[in-house]
Amino acid sequence: MRSGYFRVILSTLLAVLMLSSGLVVQAHSLSQLADQQQQISGAVATVRSSGAQAYAGPGTGFWRLGRLRANLIVPIIGVSADRQFWQLNTGIGVVWVSAADVVASGTEGVPTIDVGLIGRSTVNSAVRVGAGVEAARLAVLPRGGQFYILGTNADGSWLRIRFEFGEGWIATTNTDQVGRITPSAPDAPDAPDLPRTDVARAEVRASALNLRSGPGDFFTSLGVLAQGATFPILARTPDGAWLQVETDLGKGWLNVRFLRTLDYFGRAPIIRYADAAADGIIAGTTRSSTNLRKGPNLAFDSIGVIPPNTEVAILGQSPDRAWWLVKTALGEGWVNIATLRTRGGTNYVPVLP
Repeated sequence: MRSGYFRVILSTLLAVLMLSSGLVVQAHSLSQLADQQQQISGAVATVRSSGAQAYAGPGTGFWRLGRLRANLIVPIIGVSADRQFWQLNTGIGVVWVSAADVVASGTEGVPTIDVGLIGRSTVNSAVRVGAGVEAARLAVLPRGGQFYILGTNADGSWLRIRFEFGEGWIATTNTDQVGRITPSAPDAPDAPDLPRTDVARAEVRASALNLRSGPGDFFTSLGVLAQGATFPILARTPDGAWLQVETDLGKGWLNVRFLRTLDYFGRAPIIRYADAAADGIIAGTTRSSTNLRKGPNLAFDSIGVIPPNTEVAILGQSPDRAWWLVKTALGEGWVNIATLRTRGGTNYVPVLP
């Protein structure tokens, strides 16, 4: 009897100890998480619930280094020039993750990382130990694979690269660098062993992209650019979210979310939003059939009727801010402010005398 009684007591005590131990472990884990959040100061990234793929460079074509678990909080140490990738200091080393896979905070002052020249393979291509098809093959770089460019041979027909398995050589014709680089100059002892480019460029990634008259979706479209089209970068906004480029349609602005930048490291001249807006034109869209009038008042004659859902260019506003001067297919005229929808930026519209 006593033996059974003591066994029951002992079992109960063990159960209590196990339960309390679990509670302590859980509390300790929560405490660690709180400490982690307190210890990491400055710019941090919190991985979204889907997790985040870690890459060796600022692009999904670079080789993968691992995967970051959901809700992990890590310090941000840099950002790519197009601000689409964050450089993080993690438990698996310094990695790059897509900005879409994390929630970033405290990023003011985060430096733009100059990673040097980056290339991409356009076909499955052999990477060799030397510059030439006779050189032994190291590996095959799949189509779309990205790499760092370290130099070229004398005529630029081969690129010396850094990729997943170290350094090697790839035929320039198998990459996106055809016609884009100048061969390295081995006879210039003080020159760095890097190819040279004439100018930073922006390549359209979207199937079609509006060229805007100013840095914002609320500015008028100057035309539509096709996927793959490449243009010289002239300037950028202070936050790097918009790039000014030179096109056949003239100078205009493109959203970096729909671009792939080439040889651009955030060094383009900065144009403030207010200054850029002075040269841009705000767009508006008619809510319904709208009278275009000769002056900013109902007493003025109608020039014609603008159909609904028609985009117009807003050139100015009346002193009472009740009427907008617009440019349409019917010519210039005035419409009541209530007849147009805008996407923002109306504070940039000048008041006309």
